[in-house]
Amino acid sequence: MKLDIAVREKDNLRAAVRLLKFFIIVIGFAVVYQSYKVGKAIEYQKTILVPFGLDTQLEVSGDDLTEESADYYARRVTSLRATYSPGTTRKNFILLLRLYAPEAYPDAWKVYYDFADRIETTNVSSVFYQDKIEVDKKNQRIVAEGFSRKYKDNTPLGESGVRFIISYKIDRGMFQLLKIEEKEKK
Repeated sequence: MKLDIAVREKDNLRAAVRLLKFFIIVIGFAVVYQSYKVGKAIEYQKTILVPFGLDTQLEVSGDDLTEESADYYARRVTSLRATYSPGTTRKNFILLLRLYAPEAYPDAWKVYYDFADRIETTNVSSVFYQDKIEVDKKNQRIVAEGFSRKYKDNTPLGESGVRFIISYKIDRGMFQLLKIEEKEKK
């Protein structure tokens, strides 16, 4: 009789081991499936930013941004780049440099610090009035047009039409500048 009990216990142990192996395999498949689904969910994740004082949402998804976001960034960039005075130029350019991509930062830093030196030595001020924005999402460019008024010691120097071509990229949900070109509007 003891042999019968031993055989039954051994069979029960084998069945228990098979059942445990089955559950380990099921749990393994569940973990792999869940990992796949989490990866897919991250691809479709959207980052919605609402900075203080903004009355609309800025939405950046993957490498795309909405029209409202492009408008906001264009206004911010052109305001920091084209509206300056000898007292505010360095602060504006520091804020503008924070928006640059790491690979474009060294060249932009040199350009803006040289520009700030010229502004401070010549005592020139500028005000930019933006009136038109065009967004080219395919080439990741924003074209902002408007008028710039320049002053020297509170004396008007003139007004001219200006077009800014802003090249950007979206990296991990962050808007980053690559280059800003300024051209006179005809």
